[in-house]
Parts: sequence; C-alpha cells; structure tokens
Amino acid sequence: MGLPLIGESLQLIIPSYSLDLHPFFKKRAQSVMGRSVVISIDSEFNYHIVKQEGKLVELWYLDSFSKLFTMEGENRIYAAGVIHKYTRSLLLDHFGAESLKGKLVPQIEVFVSKTLETWSTNSSIEMKQAASIVSYNFRSRHLINVAGSFMSYPLNIPSFAYNKSLQDKKEAMTIFKKIVKEKMNSPE
Repeated sequence: MGLPLIGESLQLIIPSYSLDLHPFFKKRAQSVMGRSVVISIDSEFNYHIVKQEGKLVELWYLDSFSKLFTMEGENRIYAAGVIHKYTRSLLLDHFGAESLKGKLVPQIEVFVSKTLETWSTNSSIEMKQAASIVSYNFRSRHLINVAGSFMSYPLNIPSFAYNKSLQDKKEAMTIFKKIVKEKMNSPE
C-alpha cells in the first residue's frame, strides 16, 4: 500500500499507457454482487439482454434469493419465470404507483405542511437550498430508515439485538419459503 496519502497518491499519479484499466483501479476493483455483473439503465440494451436470455446471458439471482427459492439444478431453470413474476408482483405491491399514492402521498403532505409552518417564521428563504434539505430530510426519515438491529454490536449472545435479528431472519425465511412453495404448487 505505501505511506498514507503519499504512497497511495503516487500509485495513482503514475501514468498507465495501456488501453486497459489503470492498475491502481484494477487492484481496488470490487464486485457489487460478489460476481462479475453488468448493471445497465439503457432500455434498448436491457431489451437486448432479455431477448438473449438462455443464449448469451444466464439469468442469475442473488445467493439470498437462490436460498429462499431453493433454486438448484433443473429446478432453477423452471423456477426462474415463476420467481420473476412473483417478485415483480411483490415489488409492485409495495413500490408501485398505486401503493405509493396511498402510502407516501399522505406522509409527504404532512411533512410539507410542517415544513411550511417552520418556514413561515422566516423573513426569507433560499429556496433551492431549502428544497434540497427538505427532500433529504424526508428521504432519510422514510426511505432510508435503518432498523435498530443494524446499528448494534454484532454479538450473537441472547438478549442482544443482533441475536434477535438473526432469530427474526430465520423465522422470516421459513415463512417466505412456505409462501413460495404454496405459490409454486398452486395451479395459477
């Protein structure tokens, strides 16, 4: 690695004449999913990938999904379509437009009215900065809400939050597996 600040900086500054990725970045490259993954937001590219499913591209779920849906061997190929439909419907139930209208809009209205109340006491407001602060505060309170068990010491000792979260995880996994088996066995 080298000396703090100087050693790392020198390695970054050294030019690389290769067309390949700079060695500084290659050495520190991490995979988001633990495997080589391509993440794309281009609709045409995504459509092409979906069309090539099974030919050039293999459908892959995170290991936690694979464990949940017991995707192994031939079962994995059959289960992919069923799982995709099921997870898509679950996500749309929680994060779809109708769900967000019913759950999120009333919370936004309350939050905005409280914010406008606090602004009414000010003589002037820098709107761009204030709007970004309000947006950040709302997102941090409602969308990035971190449970207490994530902010505890990871000691697997009874009566500690981490131990309780592990037990809750096991219980949730058994419930999820039961629901998934019922859905996969039902003739819908």
